[in-house]
Amino acid sequence: MPSSTPIHDVALEPQWYYSSCWAASLTMAARMLTPDRKELNQCYFIHKKQNERGKCGCVKRGVDPLTGQIIEKKIYLTKKHACGIYQHNIQTADPKDIEKLAREITQNTYRTSSVIPLQLLLQKTSENKPLLFYYRFADPFNDSDGGYHVCLISAIESLDRHNGATGFLLAVKDPWPTCWGTDYYMSYESYLVQPLAVNICLWDQTDARAPARSTDMPPPDEFGHGLYDTPEKTAESIRATLQYMLENGKNPRLLKKIGLLVEDKADKKIFLSAVSYEVNDVGSTGIVIYKDEGQIGILTLDNTKEFNKRIYFLIQDNEIKTALIVCQSIDESTYNGKWLLHILENGARYRAAIQAGAGKSENLALFRITGEINGEMLLEPKTTGMAADKQNDRVDYRVVSRIRFGD
Repeated sequence: MPSSTPIHDVALEPQWYYSSCWAASLTMAARMLTPDRKELNQCYFIHKKQNERGKCGCVKRGVDPLTGQIIEKKIYLTKKHACGIYQHNIQTADPKDIEKLAREITQNTYRTSSVIPLQLLLQKTSENKPLLFYYRFADPFNDSDGGYHVCLISAIESLDRHNGATGFLLAVKDPWPTCWGTDYYMSYESYLVQPLAVNICLWDQTDARAPARSTDMPPPDEFGHGLYDTPEKTAESIRATLQYMLENGKNPRLLKKIGLLVEDKADKKIFLSAVSYEVNDVGSTGIVIYKDEGQIGILTLDNTKEFNKRIYFLIQDNEIKTALIVCQSIDESTYNGKWLLHILENGARYRAAIQAGAGKSENLALFRITGEINGEMLLEPKTTGMAADKQNDRVDYRVVSRIRFGD
């Protein structure tokens, strides 16, 4: 089995609207499979979903790389009029819709709720055939507003562990948050257990070997290298693995992508950050933003989480280079309740946030929000002298840092 697939890279496409992740992911798939068809953009797929009824003029929203300011540009598919579709149809597409729309790109498309075997993923991504991954992003209590999410899986990278085992990472092109989007790597172990997942495969179903049933999960001793009883041990294992890869010249392409210095003259020593934060993935239904933008109220998450998550940072050359999120399923039968790697990514955007939270206690939490409120914030629960308002099952927080915000 090959350890990685060739990278057929595609530009990251941020979602234009807070629930158009499906249209952005389809756009990226089109760029990979039919690069000459420039008309296959988010505007095209949004209109196709509505059978081209209504006026045209979607607003493409992005970030100016020089100023960091959000910029807007109207994209017209037909006549130059204000969009009369998306304003009144802000709900996301379901897997059936996405499968149908994917046939605008290629007829070799099918959807399945079964996990895609690793060997098949390696084969197909090496052939430049991507996967659209639909799953529940936010906690269950707010599924009604942005709880489900779609992203593109474009390649597989190897994680050459220091203990001789090989781990596998899925290269994810994620349209979230609005205007920004995110490049990251999800561990194959984490992919296997994402809730209510559906895969839209952009290849011929007859090419696929019979996949495992969605309830069939490899036991920890098959894919479970790097599973530990505590989040700290899991994070340290990843640090040690990346240190080994740096020192032995393993997969420099991956190391560069996640922000680590690989040059011969670079100080290759990697340290695990002294701080780590709880991570909460929530939909905006349960959020109240006060007139004072420095405060925010969030419905309590008790009994609603499917995973415990924690973010750690890797330090190289006295600077945050890489971020990693580890997770543990609330269902103790999943990987025997062990912690595993969830996401590995470039950590540059967190530097200012961590500096803003410097000296604070570890009760700070990273909130990743999807829905009408869209982005990432580092928050601190209100404490003595700022008594938390727990009325109506809501906790009030102070905003320490707005890391990225789409709206």
